Parts: sequence; C-alpha cells; structure tokens
Amino acid sequence: MSPPEIAKALPTDFFVPGLDAGFALLRPEDLTPCLIPPLQAEGLTLVTDLEQRLRTFGEWNDVLKTRSWAQGVAFPTVLGVADDVGVMSNHLTVCGKYYVSSAGGTRVRNRYAAAGPTLDGVPPDKALITYFEDCAARNTAPLPVTTEDVRHLPFVIEVKNFGNFYHFTKESFPLLTLVERYGLTGPILFATGSRATASGFVQDLIDTWFPELAHRIEIRRGWQSFGRALVALDTGHFRYQAALVPGIEAANDPPIPRDANRRGVYAAASNSYEEPVDALRRHVHAIIGPPERRRRLYVKRRSQRVRGVLGEERLLDRLAPLGFETVFFEDMTVREQARTVASADCLVTLHGAGMTNMLFVPPGCLAVELSNRQTLLARYGDFNPLALSAGAVYLHAFMDHDFPDPTVLPVYSKHGLRGVSMTDFAVDVLASRIHAHLAPDAADRAREECRALNADGRTDLLQDALTRHETLIFHDADTHVWHANCAQTPEDTLVHLRRGLHLAPHRLPLLKRAMTVARKAGDNAMFLEALASFLQAAPRRANAFLAEKGWSAEGIAS
Repeated sequence: MSPPEIAKALPTDFFVPGLDAGFALLRPEDLTPCLIPPLQAEGLTLVTDLEQRLRTFGEWNDVLKTRSWAQGVAFPTVLGVADDVGVMSNHLTVCGKYYVSSAGGTRVRNRYAAAGPTLDGVPPDKALITYFEDCAARNTAPLPVTTEDVRHLPFVIEVKNFGNFYHFTKESFPLLTLVERYGLTGPILFATGSRATASGFVQDLIDTWFPELAHRIEIRRGWQSFGRALVALDTGHFRYQAALVPGIEAANDPPIPRDANRRGVYAAASNSYEEPVDALRRHVHAIIGPPERRRRLYVKRRSQRVRGVLGEERLLDRLAPLGFETVFFEDMTVREQARTVASADCLVTLHGAGMTNMLFVPPGCLAVELSNRQTLLARYGDFNPLALSAGAVYLHAFMDHDFPDPTVLPVYSKHGLRGVSMTDFAVDVLASRIHAHLAPDAADRAREECRALNADGRTDLLQDALTRHETLIFHDADTHVWHANCAQTPEDTLVHLRRGLHLAPHRLPLLKRAMTVARKAGDNAMFLEALASFLQAAPRRANAFLAEKGWSAEGIAS
C-alpha cells in the first residue's frame, strides 16, 4: 500500500513510530543524542561588487547567528522492523505512509511544503509542523521492541538517486555500518524510486569498504513494496515526532528549542551528524591505516563539463611555495581518494561532490571550499556534518561567480550552479589565510610584532615588518589598517583602508576613518562605499555620525 501523492497527502499520511502501529525496535535503545565539539566554520567574503559583497557578508553572518551552535550533536541511528515497507519516488513508506524518520526526511518535508495541499487556509508545512508537535506531546512512551529474531529480514536503505555521490555517501552508504552492529544476516536492499542506472561509484564504494557484504547487496530501482523489512530510525528527525527522544537544549545558550519547523531542521542538520556517518569514517580509517606523511592538496578537475575556477593558476602559484600538490580525484580509486585526503593538512577544492571526501581528513585539517553567494544561499550546510565528524576547520571562501557580470546573482534554474572567479586580491587573501593555518605560531608572532610597532608609532619599522610578513597576515583587516597608518598620502591611505573594509565591512572605527579620509581627499566613491557598509552594519549609528559631521547621505540607495 502506498500513500497518496504529495500534492494530495495530509499530515496524517506521515508515519509516526510509537503512535502508528507497524513499527518496533530490534532491541531496547538509548535514543539520547551526544554533545560533541562544535563545528569549526569560517568565512572569507572576497566578492568584487560592493552590493553583492555586502549581501554575501550579511547572509553569512545571519547563517552564523541562526544556524551555529556552541556544541555539535551526534544523533543515534537505530534499527527497527516495520510492516509494509515500500519506496515511492525516493522516499521510504511504512504501512502506506511517508516515513520521515530517515535519511530522506528533510527531502520529503521540503516536497510537501512545496507541493502539499492547503487546507482551510493553512499552508502544508505549517499543518505538518502542528501535527508533528502534537505527536511529540503525545508520543512519550518507549518504542515497542520486537520479541522475534528478525535479523534475517531484508534491510531496506533509501537512496536519493544512484548518480549523486554526495547524497549516496552521506545519507545511504553509512547505514551499512549497522549490519555488523546488529548482526544482520538477510539481504541488503539499496532502493530508489528512480529507474536511472546506478553510477559506477556505487559498486566501487561497496567493493572497497564492505566487500564482505557485496554478495548480499541488491540495487532496486522503481516504485515497489518489500513487505516486512528492517529500516533505520534517524533520531535527528524522530525527535520532532516524539518527546521520548531527549532534546538538545544543552547544545547552546540560550537553549535550543524543539523547533519542528524547517528552519529548525536546517539548523540541526548544519550542526549535527547521524552516528553512522562517524562510524563510516572510523571504518574507513581502520582499513587504510595511518598516513605515511602529511600532504597539502589542491583538488583540480579534468572534466570540461564542470563549473569554472577563474584565477586558478594564480592561486596554484601562490600555494606552490607552501608545498601544495595538485591532485585529480578522477584519476583515483575510491580507496586512493580516502587515503589521499586522510593525509591532508589542508584541502582546497571547488564546491561540489568531491567535498564529500572531507569526511576522511584528519582532525584540524583546513578544508577550503571555493564558493560563491549562489552556493551560500542554496547549498550551505550540505557538507557540515562531514566536517563536524572529521573535526575539520571548514573555510568557505566566497568569490565572484564565474559569470560575465559580477553584479548579478545567477539564477540556478536558468544558469545552473556556477563556479568561481578569483581576483588577485582574493587569491592573496586566501593564500595568506591558508599559510597562517599551516604556520600558526609564525603568524601569531608576525601579528604581534606589527601590532606592537603600530602601538609605538614606529611606522618606519612597521612598514618593513608588514612587507616581511605579508604572506602570513594579508588576510587580516588589521594588516591593511597598519599599512594605512604608514601611508604618505590620503590616496594611498584609502587604498589600504578599502582593503581593510573588504575584509571587515562592519568594523565601525574603520568605517568612520574611511569616510573621514575620503571626504578630505574628495573621493566620493570611497565615501559612499564606506557609508553603504556603515548603513548595513549600524544604520542608527551611521546616521548619527553623518549628523555629527554635517554630511549628507544623498546618493546612497536605501
């Protein structure tokens, strides 16, 4: 039995373990999430166009405010036995209802929000939230536990599609770690509603990391029913349906509420991973063993079909003295890819499925994603669980799009997902940030030397120190302020202040100084640029500063 199409479904067409009959755990389970060290996420906004840069900077800061927590969360994933299991489109169903306590839970919720029916004026997503909240309030009893030995039943694992390396590796493939944990003996079915042929990486992953299971694994395509079967219960999704899953309030201060709306789901997904993801990481590392040496990697792409990286050769030139080597994942087996990144002190690559290998980098590795505003708006958070599991420092470098007009935000439906275009300034900033990560003590000493000379007013020695240490501290806004303090003319001063504002557009003393110097120098463009940043950062203070100086904001867009 299948549920109605999403466009005709009701909230009651979503399966709730514990309230709806037809589901039981294989054994008693502790569903308590585990608090872990937080995600280490950073951003560099290196966009050329002022409006696009300020929007990107503001949107990135909004992400940090609304979707970053003081601690990360590892959600347990446990096994249950369910009646009448099926797959419809790329969603699991149980007893004729959509099963959202699974890897594809967010996906089916998004589809319902976009295409579900509006009933009595209530949008579908709001109706589903209300339903889940009501279920959670009533769903407080422990889940039933089967008294049978059902380990011989088929284990059904949903797959978004068999052509997406990221979704398969992050969502579906890690569930194979449950086979040994539970001692399963039956067939393992990777199932999707799509009829597209499975990509070669699917079999490669199986043969490389779970060869002992290969003869038991079947790939199923198209809508179908499996009858009674084993399914995974993802407690990250299930917590919205049951109060018996402890909350994660302690992961932040103020406490994080049990927020059942999709914004809450995204925030949780950005700061958590499902335990099988981490189990897969440990499994792979146990197979490949410790790295023979540390490596610094730039991942390049041979395919001409992929998104562009304009300015790539200059970046490679800047990274070469730091010992970076260029690698191509297309030239490597699955095992070689994992072994290569497991040795990385730093990994630099364009946003894309290859970032999935970040799961296997060592703790503390700087994983640099060459990104853009389009990616920030549409894809932020995809790889966070992998970075969180690995303990990586995840740096998003937001560049221009590889698009003719830097003032335009490409539309995905029209232009596709775009690559990046790096200016010389962006390359120098990024290379400096990478260098500082690889030589943190030297970067700290350089910064402190320059800070002390600046405080003492020794501009002659300061200029020499800034030149010597440029490759270590060029990414720091203070560096450019110190350069401005050494400048001999207002014009040179403004060149350096503009660079500082590029890196720290909301630093109020810097904004006031830039506006003041620009006004004296008659540089109206710089004045308006600094004022635009000021109005975004602190509009009341900006207007108060204008009034204090007797200046007009005419010419600035609201």
